[in-house]
Amino acid sequence: LAAAIPSFGAVSVQYDLGAITGASTTYVGTGPAHLTTPSLGTTWNTTGSTQNTLSGNALASDGSAAGNLTLNFGTSALGDNNIDWAQNVTPSGHGGLTGFYNTDLMKDWVYTSGYQNLGVRLSGLPADTYQVYAIIREGNNLARTYDAFIGVNTTGIVKPSDLTVTKITGFTTADLAYSAWVAGQNFAVNNSVTTTSASDYITIIVQPTNAAYGTIQGFQIVSVPEPATLSVVGFAAVGFLARRRRTA
Repeated sequence: LAAAIPSFGAVSVQYDLGAITGASTTYVGTGPAHLTTPSLGTTWNTTGSTQNTLSGNALASDGSAAGNLTLNFGTSALGDNNIDWAQNVTPSGHGGLTGFYNTDLMKDWVYTSGYQNLGVRLSGLPADTYQVYAIIREGNNLARTYDAFIGVNTTGIVKPSDLTVTKITGFTTADLAYSAWVAGQNFAVNNSVTTTSASDYITIIVQPTNAAYGTIQGFQIVSVPEPATLSVVGFAAVGFLARRRRTA
């Protein structure tokens, strides 16, 4: 995976979902987005609330203010059905795991039961193109599989087929589950989610495919640099190297 360069002045945010009393504190650390953007900060927003709508001042990944963002949870009957954003999800978690599954990020989650889709959406971020990572894997049920749908929605009415799908497959080697971020096994990513206004919803839908529970541990939304920004970085690097040669 090639390293990415975050946009200058852009906002990237990270959310740890499902924190429950006695099981989690505020997570400070890395996630799968750090594989391609190692310079991404390590500040996360944490929520264990059972409310379906949470609004307030959030933190960017570098610890600065990200502005007033709105986080919604919702559910729908399994299949290609519109998410009902008035429905709550349930926080849960456990200890006794190893590796990064024993971190505050991974040992708790939010979930749906009874064969339902789980929806998460965030609005309030500036218009931009983002990489969106959905962290999905209940640590003590490694054989469970999911379809993860990630994209942008402008109306609030959304079903899985409106978004881009990524398969989350079951692990065949338990050791791998506890030692590494693996795309398609413990996270899904859409590398190009473009919003046109702050009112657009960056949306994730998790659909369980071999069990009754849809789960998600958290997500990362990382601003993607514009081509012009990359050009500026490239010219700056060339100029810096040229000056070093002249002074050497």
